[in-house]
Amino acid sequence: MCSSRFLLFLVTACGLVRQPAAAQAPSCPAPAIAALAGTRGEWDVVWRDRLAPGRYGTTAARATIEWSVKDCGLLERFEGFREGRPFAALSLIGPAADDSLRRIWQDSGHGVVLVFGGASDASPPRFEWRRDLGERVLRLRFAYLALAPDSFTTQTELSTDGGRTWDVVAHLAYRRR
Repeated sequence: MCSSRFLLFLVTACGLVRQPAAAQAPSCPAPAIAALAGTRGEWDVVWRDRLAPGRYGTTAARATIEWSVKDCGLLERFEGFREGRPFAALSLIGPAADDSLRRIWQDSGHGVVLVFGGASDASPPRFEWRRDLGERVLRLRFAYLALAPDSFTTQTELSTDGGRTWDVVAHLAYRRR
């Protein structure tokens, strides 16, 4: 009996069995996700990336952006080349329990997972990551810019001095395929 209940729990939790309408969770509570809904789709990307201080490279890439769970977040799969080697990244944007937004990022160049915070009412949508190293504070700022039906751009900036100065480290121009 115990294993039957556990199996029913797993099947229900994984969404394999639909719950009655009255028991379903409400639609996504984050209006900011709706502001980014137009980014869903298949994209060709021109990616200008800082390879080292003062040295940049520009390359072509592809991205797919789709709804995540319950149309309450966005999942991006990004693939391209960086200095001639394959590069891949995943990004998940969704609402947090405190009504803010989170952007979770992982790429093949660094490997570590970065969790960015963002205000749910920011316009343009913007996210920030911070790491205190004791003697200095690193910050990354990621923003969606120029959102249009068939294109948008993103920009990532880095501060190595706690936010006093910022350098653009990535600029991506997305065009719908």
